[in-house]
Amino acid sequence: QGPLRREWQGEKEEILFLLMGSAADLRKTTDQQYVNQSISMFKVLTYDHRNTGRSTCKDEPCTMQDYADDAAALLKEVEPERPVFVL
Repeated sequence: QGPLRREWQGEKEEILFLLMGSAADLRKTTDQQYVNQSISMFKVLTYDHRNTGRSTCKDEPCTMQDYADDAAALLKEVEPERPVFVL
């Protein structure tokens, strides 16, 4: 699974990569509400950003570039050939 904790939810064919912000934590009910609203239409991929929730990549402050690089790498790793909706 790598250093970024990720989760798939839903059974649909089309994929939604849901970026929930730098403080997102997949254990939070408030963050789960967006997944719950989407799984009737998509197979939803979410993840805890580095140093939040159950993800840890480095023990120092992160930049927006770090977050963007992580999202791009994760998307490429899990679905390199399929179109994906990103929100």
